[in-house]
Amino acid sequence: MTSFNVLDREQCVHRHLMLEASAGTGKTFAIENLVVRLLLETAGSAEPIDLNRILVVTFTKAATRDLKVRIRDNLDRSLSLIKRFQSGEVIQETVPDYLCMYQENGSAALINAQRRIETALFAFDQAKIFTIHGFCWRMLQAFAIEGGISLKSSCSEEQTLSKTRLLRVVRDFMRTELVKEVYSSQQIDRVLTLFGGQPDKLQLDLLQVISRGLDIAIYPSYNDYAQQFFNAMRSLAECNYSSEKILFDFMLHVPAYKGICNRSKQIHPNLLDSVTRFAKLFDKNAWTTDDFDMLMREGLILLEILAPEQLAAKGTPPSRGKLHYPDFLITLEEILAPIIHQARDPHTIFARMAGDCQKLLRHYQIQEELLGFNDLLQQMQQAMQAPLFGEHVRASFDAVIVDEFQDTDPLQWEIFRRLFAISDWKGYMYLVGDPKQSIYAFRQADIYTYLAAAKALEEGAGATLNTNFRSQPPLVEALNVLFNAVQDLFPLPREKLLLPYRLVKAGKKEEKRFSDQGPSLQFLLAQPSLDKKRKITLQEYENSYFFPMMAKEIVQLHTEGIEFNRCAVLVADRFQAERLLDFFQEAGVPAISQRGNNLAESMAVYAMRELLQGIMHFRRESILRVALGGHLIGMTYDEILALEDPKRHEDILRQCEQLRKVFLAEGFSIFYPQLMQSCWHEDGKCILQRLLERLEGVEFYLEWQDIAELLIQEQAENHLSAEGLIAFLDELDILAVDEDERVKQSVDHEQDGVVVLTSHVSKGLEFDIVFSLGLIKRSPQKEKLMPVHYESHLCLEAIANKKDPVYKKYCEELDAEKMRQLYVALTRAKYRLYIPVAISCGGEEVEIGSASPIELFLARLDNGKRGGSYLNYDELYARIHAYDAKLLYEFVAGSAADISIIPVEETTEKFRYSAPQTIPALLAPPELILDEPPLFMQSFTSLAHGKSRLGNELNEEIVLAPHDFNAIMKSAHTLPAGSETGILLHTIFENLPFDVVKRFNSPNKLIPWIQPLIQKTPFESWLDVFADIVFKVLKTPLIGSEPLFCLADVNPKKMLRESDFLFASPSAQNFGNTAVSPGYIKGVIDLFFEHEGKYYLLDWKSNWLGPSEKDYQHEKLLAVMEEQDYGLQAQIYVEGLRRYLKLFDARPFEELFGGIYYIFLRGVGILLC
Repeated sequence: MTSFNVLDREQCVHRHLMLEASAGTGKTFAIENLVVRLLLETAGSAEPIDLNRILVVTFTKAATRDLKVRIRDNLDRSLSLIKRFQSGEVIQETVPDYLCMYQENGSAALINAQRRIETALFAFDQAKIFTIHGFCWRMLQAFAIEGGISLKSSCSEEQTLSKTRLLRVVRDFMRTELVKEVYSSQQIDRVLTLFGGQPDKLQLDLLQVISRGLDIAIYPSYNDYAQQFFNAMRSLAECNYSSEKILFDFMLHVPAYKGICNRSKQIHPNLLDSVTRFAKLFDKNAWTTDDFDMLMREGLILLEILAPEQLAAKGTPPSRGKLHYPDFLITLEEILAPIIHQARDPHTIFARMAGDCQKLLRHYQIQEELLGFNDLLQQMQQAMQAPLFGEHVRASFDAVIVDEFQDTDPLQWEIFRRLFAISDWKGYMYLVGDPKQSIYAFRQADIYTYLAAAKALEEGAGATLNTNFRSQPPLVEALNVLFNAVQDLFPLPREKLLLPYRLVKAGKKEEKRFSDQGPSLQFLLAQPSLDKKRKITLQEYENSYFFPMMAKEIVQLHTEGIEFNRCAVLVADRFQAERLLDFFQEAGVPAISQRGNNLAESMAVYAMRELLQGIMHFRRESILRVALGGHLIGMTYDEILALEDPKRHEDILRQCEQLRKVFLAEGFSIFYPQLMQSCWHEDGKCILQRLLERLEGVEFYLEWQDIAELLIQEQAENHLSAEGLIAFLDELDILAVDEDERVKQSVDHEQDGVVVLTSHVSKGLEFDIVFSLGLIKRSPQKEKLMPVHYESHLCLEAIANKKDPVYKKYCEELDAEKMRQLYVALTRAKYRLYIPVAISCGGEEVEIGSASPIELFLARLDNGKRGGSYLNYDELYARIHAYDAKLLYEFVAGSAADISIIPVEETTEKFRYSAPQTIPALLAPPELILDEPPLFMQSFTSLAHGKSRLGNELNEEIVLAPHDFNAIMKSAHTLPAGSETGILLHTIFENLPFDVVKRFNSPNKLIPWIQPLIQKTPFESWLDVFADIVFKVLKTPLIGSEPLFCLADVNPKKMLRESDFLFASPSAQNFGNTAVSPGYIKGVIDLFFEHEGKYYLLDWKSNWLGPSEKDYQHEKLLAVMEEQDYGLQAQIYVEGLRRYLKLFDARPFEELFGGIYYIFLRGVGILLC
């Protein structure tokens, strides 16, 4: 695979490309420079590509935001370099080679490059940088007709089903669908055992499963299982078994099996009762659901206690000749066991619940006309069945860049493949990612899709970024040696293939060494002494070995100039993170969680709830006392008893009354600071002071502050009362399920603390020092369902039998992804990497699928003795079971790379770091003198001046304006007046494709297009009126245009709707009779379009001027224009347009400007207006 250097002018970029970007090689840097090259460079006779014809797609909103910033910043840098070239400046810093080409080609090339970049920057808000779902939604909206998709079902990207709504569906399912015919009480009890008897945990797991959007295998209902049981018993009845003989045979087995008898050699009474109940089933000739329920509750007791593994060490089963029914157990295993085992298996019951919950969800989606997240992609796939849809999408783009392509799934690739990987499309597709970092299988990311895409592109399309700009040279070399020593580092079990590791070179030259002269890569080896016979838990390894060692090492590195926040500990999960943060806090080492804690679980939520209730209902003694003794005010038991003193009690009530009045009069934002400054204790200290004096008070205060800010925002947006805020606090757990950013504790990224985060969160980040602690954690299989691949689709099935070969394949895929997680964790460091290794002294058996990433890695690290063969999965776990640290020592000793092993000794000593206390000198700030006059941000609204005479007349009419939503006579003149009407009309004109109206001869044809925008609003009954208004507006010829045209005639690709503008007004000037101060002028243009070579502006006006058409005659409209100062608005908008057009159209403005139209929507008819 060839290397790719985006900065090299000789590097061909006008071709399909599958770009493998190893960790630290500058993937985003390559993308941002690729965009600039596509903007500037030609390919043969083709012109450079405009920014709005370059599609950039990634997979998360956060990544989209980051890409937008990075691409725009690079455009700014490129423009600056071009301008510096033009000025003749000698540039000292490194300049991209492809930009140097324009300097060499002379001033004309530089001017052209400058113009193209300036145009791209000016229209950057129109850049097509989306998530995959955002891209699909926009295409479905733009080409709904061509795709045969109804706008009614194409909800916006932001309107897809949230997890909050999904959770409500799950709760509805639990409340209404657990009927006896489908689920017995025994089955529900069985499934709850998986969740510790907690229905809330069951609901959350159901939520996670249906959120994945995958099909779920169908399993029988309780009634179906019961019928199977009846049929099986009828079949067994033909063998004429009797309970007496069954019990006789059982007694003969008892001496040979363990666990049946107590120490007195007597059969456990409960066990004998169960066996007796089971045996008596065979005396019957008809069976009921009570019999089935008994087996559901107790299982097939005979098969369990007489299983081969229960045979005693010296036990010998009775001979066949002594038994009445020598094949009885085998018959049970064949006929009855499959039914009973599956019917009572909690994983299978859970799978049935998930499938039924999914059916309810789909019914709910149809009723509410909502799309799930994956439904949007499926609708896109459906639309692509129409050839015209694909043609329109392809015609919109000349280049497509898909970032993080290793995280794609088969459906997403199918969309890109059918749109852009075909010969009919003459553009270029760039798939950028790293298969070694494909670690999101739980989100349906599929590494095999990446491989299929690589095969689908043209031969020679593959390239790699092979220069690591993150890590220093010794660390790059050490990682090369480490990864290259494992030939099957990245297995692909489904295909029985191996993903190759490609060596990278260091892009940095400088090296950083520390006083200990230690190497860049250090294994931290914890190997308990052999006298420890018992199994050592993960927490013991952490607390006695790794936590103390990491704390000491971080402190030492800090003394050598490494800031705490440049050190990272990568953990396995939030539980390990919490344990580490607690240890660091006790040790005095500052640390922060990268993700922030979930505020819904914070004590601050309960404290806020108690306090609000106490203040609002202070007359209720019990509620008040709970608030006073709560976490915030913190009165002791004795202090609360002291409230029996009438004076003290009255003082407290008076303070509560004052705070309550402030809340009711001014709101929470004013109430909160007064609360924090209030004093409740006799020492005179306010709440804030006492809180910060407490141990861990600062941490609580930060969470408390986040909660307060959240309540301030919520009250401002929704005008909530105190009870409303309390109810909102009760809903925080639901918002947390929806991963709402508001319920995550804010993280101060400037705070100097060791960063604690998971490997998944660390992806894309880098730190000076990294400890990959999470790699030692084993992960016992806790999933209830597993994805099973069939030829045409993926399906979730219950994990009912861990001996099933399908389950083994599933575990192989899980362990293969762990190796990719290990790669991500080991490639985050710049200067030094620490890899903890925990060697078990017990040699305990490790269940398949549960080995830690470092165990899987070390078991494969055999110095190349296998010659690159694919290691058998059973052999892999046999190696883990018998692993000896000598193999690691041999590898390190035989390597010349910068690698070492540091033995970590067990310690019980408490480590405590005391930060040096420095008192900063307080200096008075320099006097600030502003020589420049103040600049103002102004708009038409802030500049407009009314005229009093007409205003009075209009005010009289406004009183008579219609506001009756239930009016019998419905027309444009009785349509309720107000801002809601204007907003809705603007929304319709912003979303409706104007050109569809050309082929309509009646307003009724518009109803299917407008209805989705009006439904669930107070205007639903006014649908015909809105359709009539829109139809007339779009079909009415516009006066003053030669030749005449209407808005339906305008090319939709030559119009911009709801366009923001901002231009500088550096000095005082006048617009007509209005003085404008120096600064900036901003605004929003409703519609800007080009038609027949001229540019037009248009503003929608929903003003109600009177009850009849005569109120919209020419003279009245002129009077309104003057009264509302719309002339000033026109002058501002035209000036903005003049400046914009000057960027790309050299014609005189008078020649290219067609005019500005003010459309009074209520008065338009199918006549010249």
